[in-house]
Amino acid sequence: MANKRQRKKIAKKKQESFLSSVGYSKKQMKTISTAERAKVVKKEAYKKKKRDKYKQARSMGFGSKEANKMSSWSDSRFIKYIEEFNSYYMIVMYKDVTEETDSEALHMIKSQTKRRGTSNLIRSIKGWLDVDTNQGFIGGYEIQVGKKDEIEFHLHAYKQRKFLQAYRGQGLQLKPLLNLIENMMVLLYTVEDKDSFVDDICTNLRRLPYEKAHENADFIEEEFTIDRSNLHF
Repeated sequence: MANKRQRKKIAKKKQESFLSSVGYSKKQMKTISTAERAKVVKKEAYKKKKRDKYKQARSMGFGSKEANKMSSWSDSRFIKYIEEFNSYYMIVMYKDVTEETDSEALHMIKSQTKRRGTSNLIRSIKGWLDVDTNQGFIGGYEIQVGKKDEIEFHLHAYKQRKFLQAYRGQGLQLKPLLNLIENMMVLLYTVEDKDSFVDDICTNLRRLPYEKAHENADFIEEEFTIDRSNLHF
């Protein structure tokens, strides 16, 4: 175990190594007293963190003004933002062609299914798919998968086209996906549209870079894919 003198030598070596890495020459380091060295290291470490954050933000496509602002964020805030920025999301957008389903009506439908348990939702969805009868609202949907900034762009465009948000997430939790599917059983009219929605959800879940989303896609496909080759409408 190092004694006090050895620990000081090790600490000094680490500090000088760091100062060297940020551009200090040996001559400059000699002018810094032992008492001041720790303060200088702390100051330079803070400046280096700011530079690193700035460079990372710029490499991600942010402008210099925005990157400079981000460089002053705390480490936890910066890391959280980067994680969210690099995360992938899936959105499902819905539009009633008759314009009978507004945001309030969609909220009511979503709130009703949200209270149901998983087994109840599965039975209900299978019930809708087994009926083989066109019923429900006459609507259409679109699905997008992308990073946070791409999703924000799509949401803005959909809002202009008067689409309603039926789902936004990363496909990691099964129950919200089951809530979504049951909602869409109500919101889509034809049997073909309901079948297509199940297929499209599975396809887009597999586009997300998350194993859990892929597992949920496998579950949904196995539970809700209906063979209608021998059925007639």
